[in-house]
Amino acid sequence: WLAKLLAQSPNIPVVNSSEGVTLLAEDPHIWSSPRNARQMVQNIAAALSESFPAQKAQIEANRVTLTADIEAMDNSFRAMFSELKTRRFFVFHSAWKYFAKDYNLEEVAIEHGCKEPSADDIHHVVEEARASGARTIFAQPTMSRASADVVAKEIGGEVIMVNCLSEDWLQAMVQSAKEFKNALSQ
Repeated sequence: WLAKLLAQSPNIPVVNSSEGVTLLAEDPHIWSSPRNARQMVQNIAAALSESFPAQKAQIEANRVTLTADIEAMDNSFRAMFSELKTRRFFVFHSAWKYFAKDYNLEEVAIEHGCKEPSADDIHHVVEEARASGARTIFAQPTMSRASADVVAKEIGGEVIMVNCLSEDWLQAMVQSAKEFKNALSQ
């Protein structure tokens, strides 16, 4: 999409907010990691300060505040997930790999590549979920949850909605982490 956007508006500045982030193969959801988000804040603040030098002091103050909030959240999550024995959680759409990596968790996805899962895919995830004792399947409000509902029914569990795309990212991440912790503590 970037090439098309730049072809239409070649003077738009482009900021690579993922610069300095170690990328996982085929996973664009870098913002699901508080540690990555902290780096993204740095990159965005630097670009904004360059584009709006008169606002540099306010941009820096906002960067410091947001970075402190993200660091506090990250520290809270480290403590929250440090004592868990079960570390594997099940999702419909793979959007939480970076989060899982940060806290030594394992994400298992029902669908891959934004394609509806086959009956074999669903069967495989049901077997994995049963073997691990999972009772929760996580889904996102922006995706269909039909396959998640099927898996949850088969394991006698439930679907819980989590959202790393919320406008209030900090609050949504805290709520999602609580949901993951609750599911993994059962």
